[in-house]
Amino acid sequence: MEKLKTLLKSLGLEHKETDVYLTALQLGTSPASSIGKRCDIPRATAHYTCDQLVKKQLMIVSKQGNTKYFTAEAPEKLEHIIRMEEIASEKKREELNFFIPQLNQLFNPHTVLPKVTFYEGVQAIERAYEIVLNDIEEGETVYHYLSPIDPTSKNPEYEILNSFTHDRVKKKGLSHVIAPDTELSKILKTYDKEYLRETRLNPDPGFSFPPSRITISKNTMFSLAKKETFFAYVLQSEAIVALHRAAFESLWKRLG
Repeated sequence: MEKLKTLLKSLGLEHKETDVYLTALQLGTSPASSIGKRCDIPRATAHYTCDQLVKKQLMIVSKQGNTKYFTAEAPEKLEHIIRMEEIASEKKREELNFFIPQLNQLFNPHTVLPKVTFYEGVQAIERAYEIVLNDIEEGETVYHYLSPIDPTSKNPEYEILNSFTHDRVKKKGLSHVIAPDTELSKILKTYDKEYLRETRLNPDPGFSFPPSRITISKNTMFSLAKKETFFAYVLQSEAIVALHRAAFESLWKRLG
């Protein structure tokens, strides 16, 4: 019986509606007072609940004199609820599709106010990379300041970065990288052709930092660092990202 009640609740029936409907199935045509007495609820509550079930087309109401009598619909009528839910869900889906363009305008990176989202932990960093990847269109260039990760260090970000790189290559996205002039950077540079990438090394001793990166795409900037845990932010702003991209390109030309 409890599993049956759980099923009825999943179809949208309230707790009292479930009890009243099941009781009415057993009693047949009865006044609300009789149903209430069997369910151990006040007559007024039983009457209200029966009226609600009538609205849901699970009960039929008739009148004899001044008394209303309620009859539970056959159990097959429950299929009606499922069909109505499917129709309602489809209608909601159509309404949502209609309003999605307006919702996207609210979430548009081209709006005046920049959007900054913070991420912490390995899985969150994967989501941050995904956002940047979605901002890259086929054939576009993405820009990186980075300090390479030692592939033998078992750093989980290495696998995430590899996945991002392969997904970028699938989209035929190009990559410009500015990295410190280190042995790891030189090794990274040897794989440039394979990964549609060009790496330029900065010999300035001041351009040295722990393994971390800043990635700049068309309208998105992603910054990642690791101390006790992975921490990153994604900034979406056409104007601010354009400023950082211009600074990158200025340094890029000087290193060419």
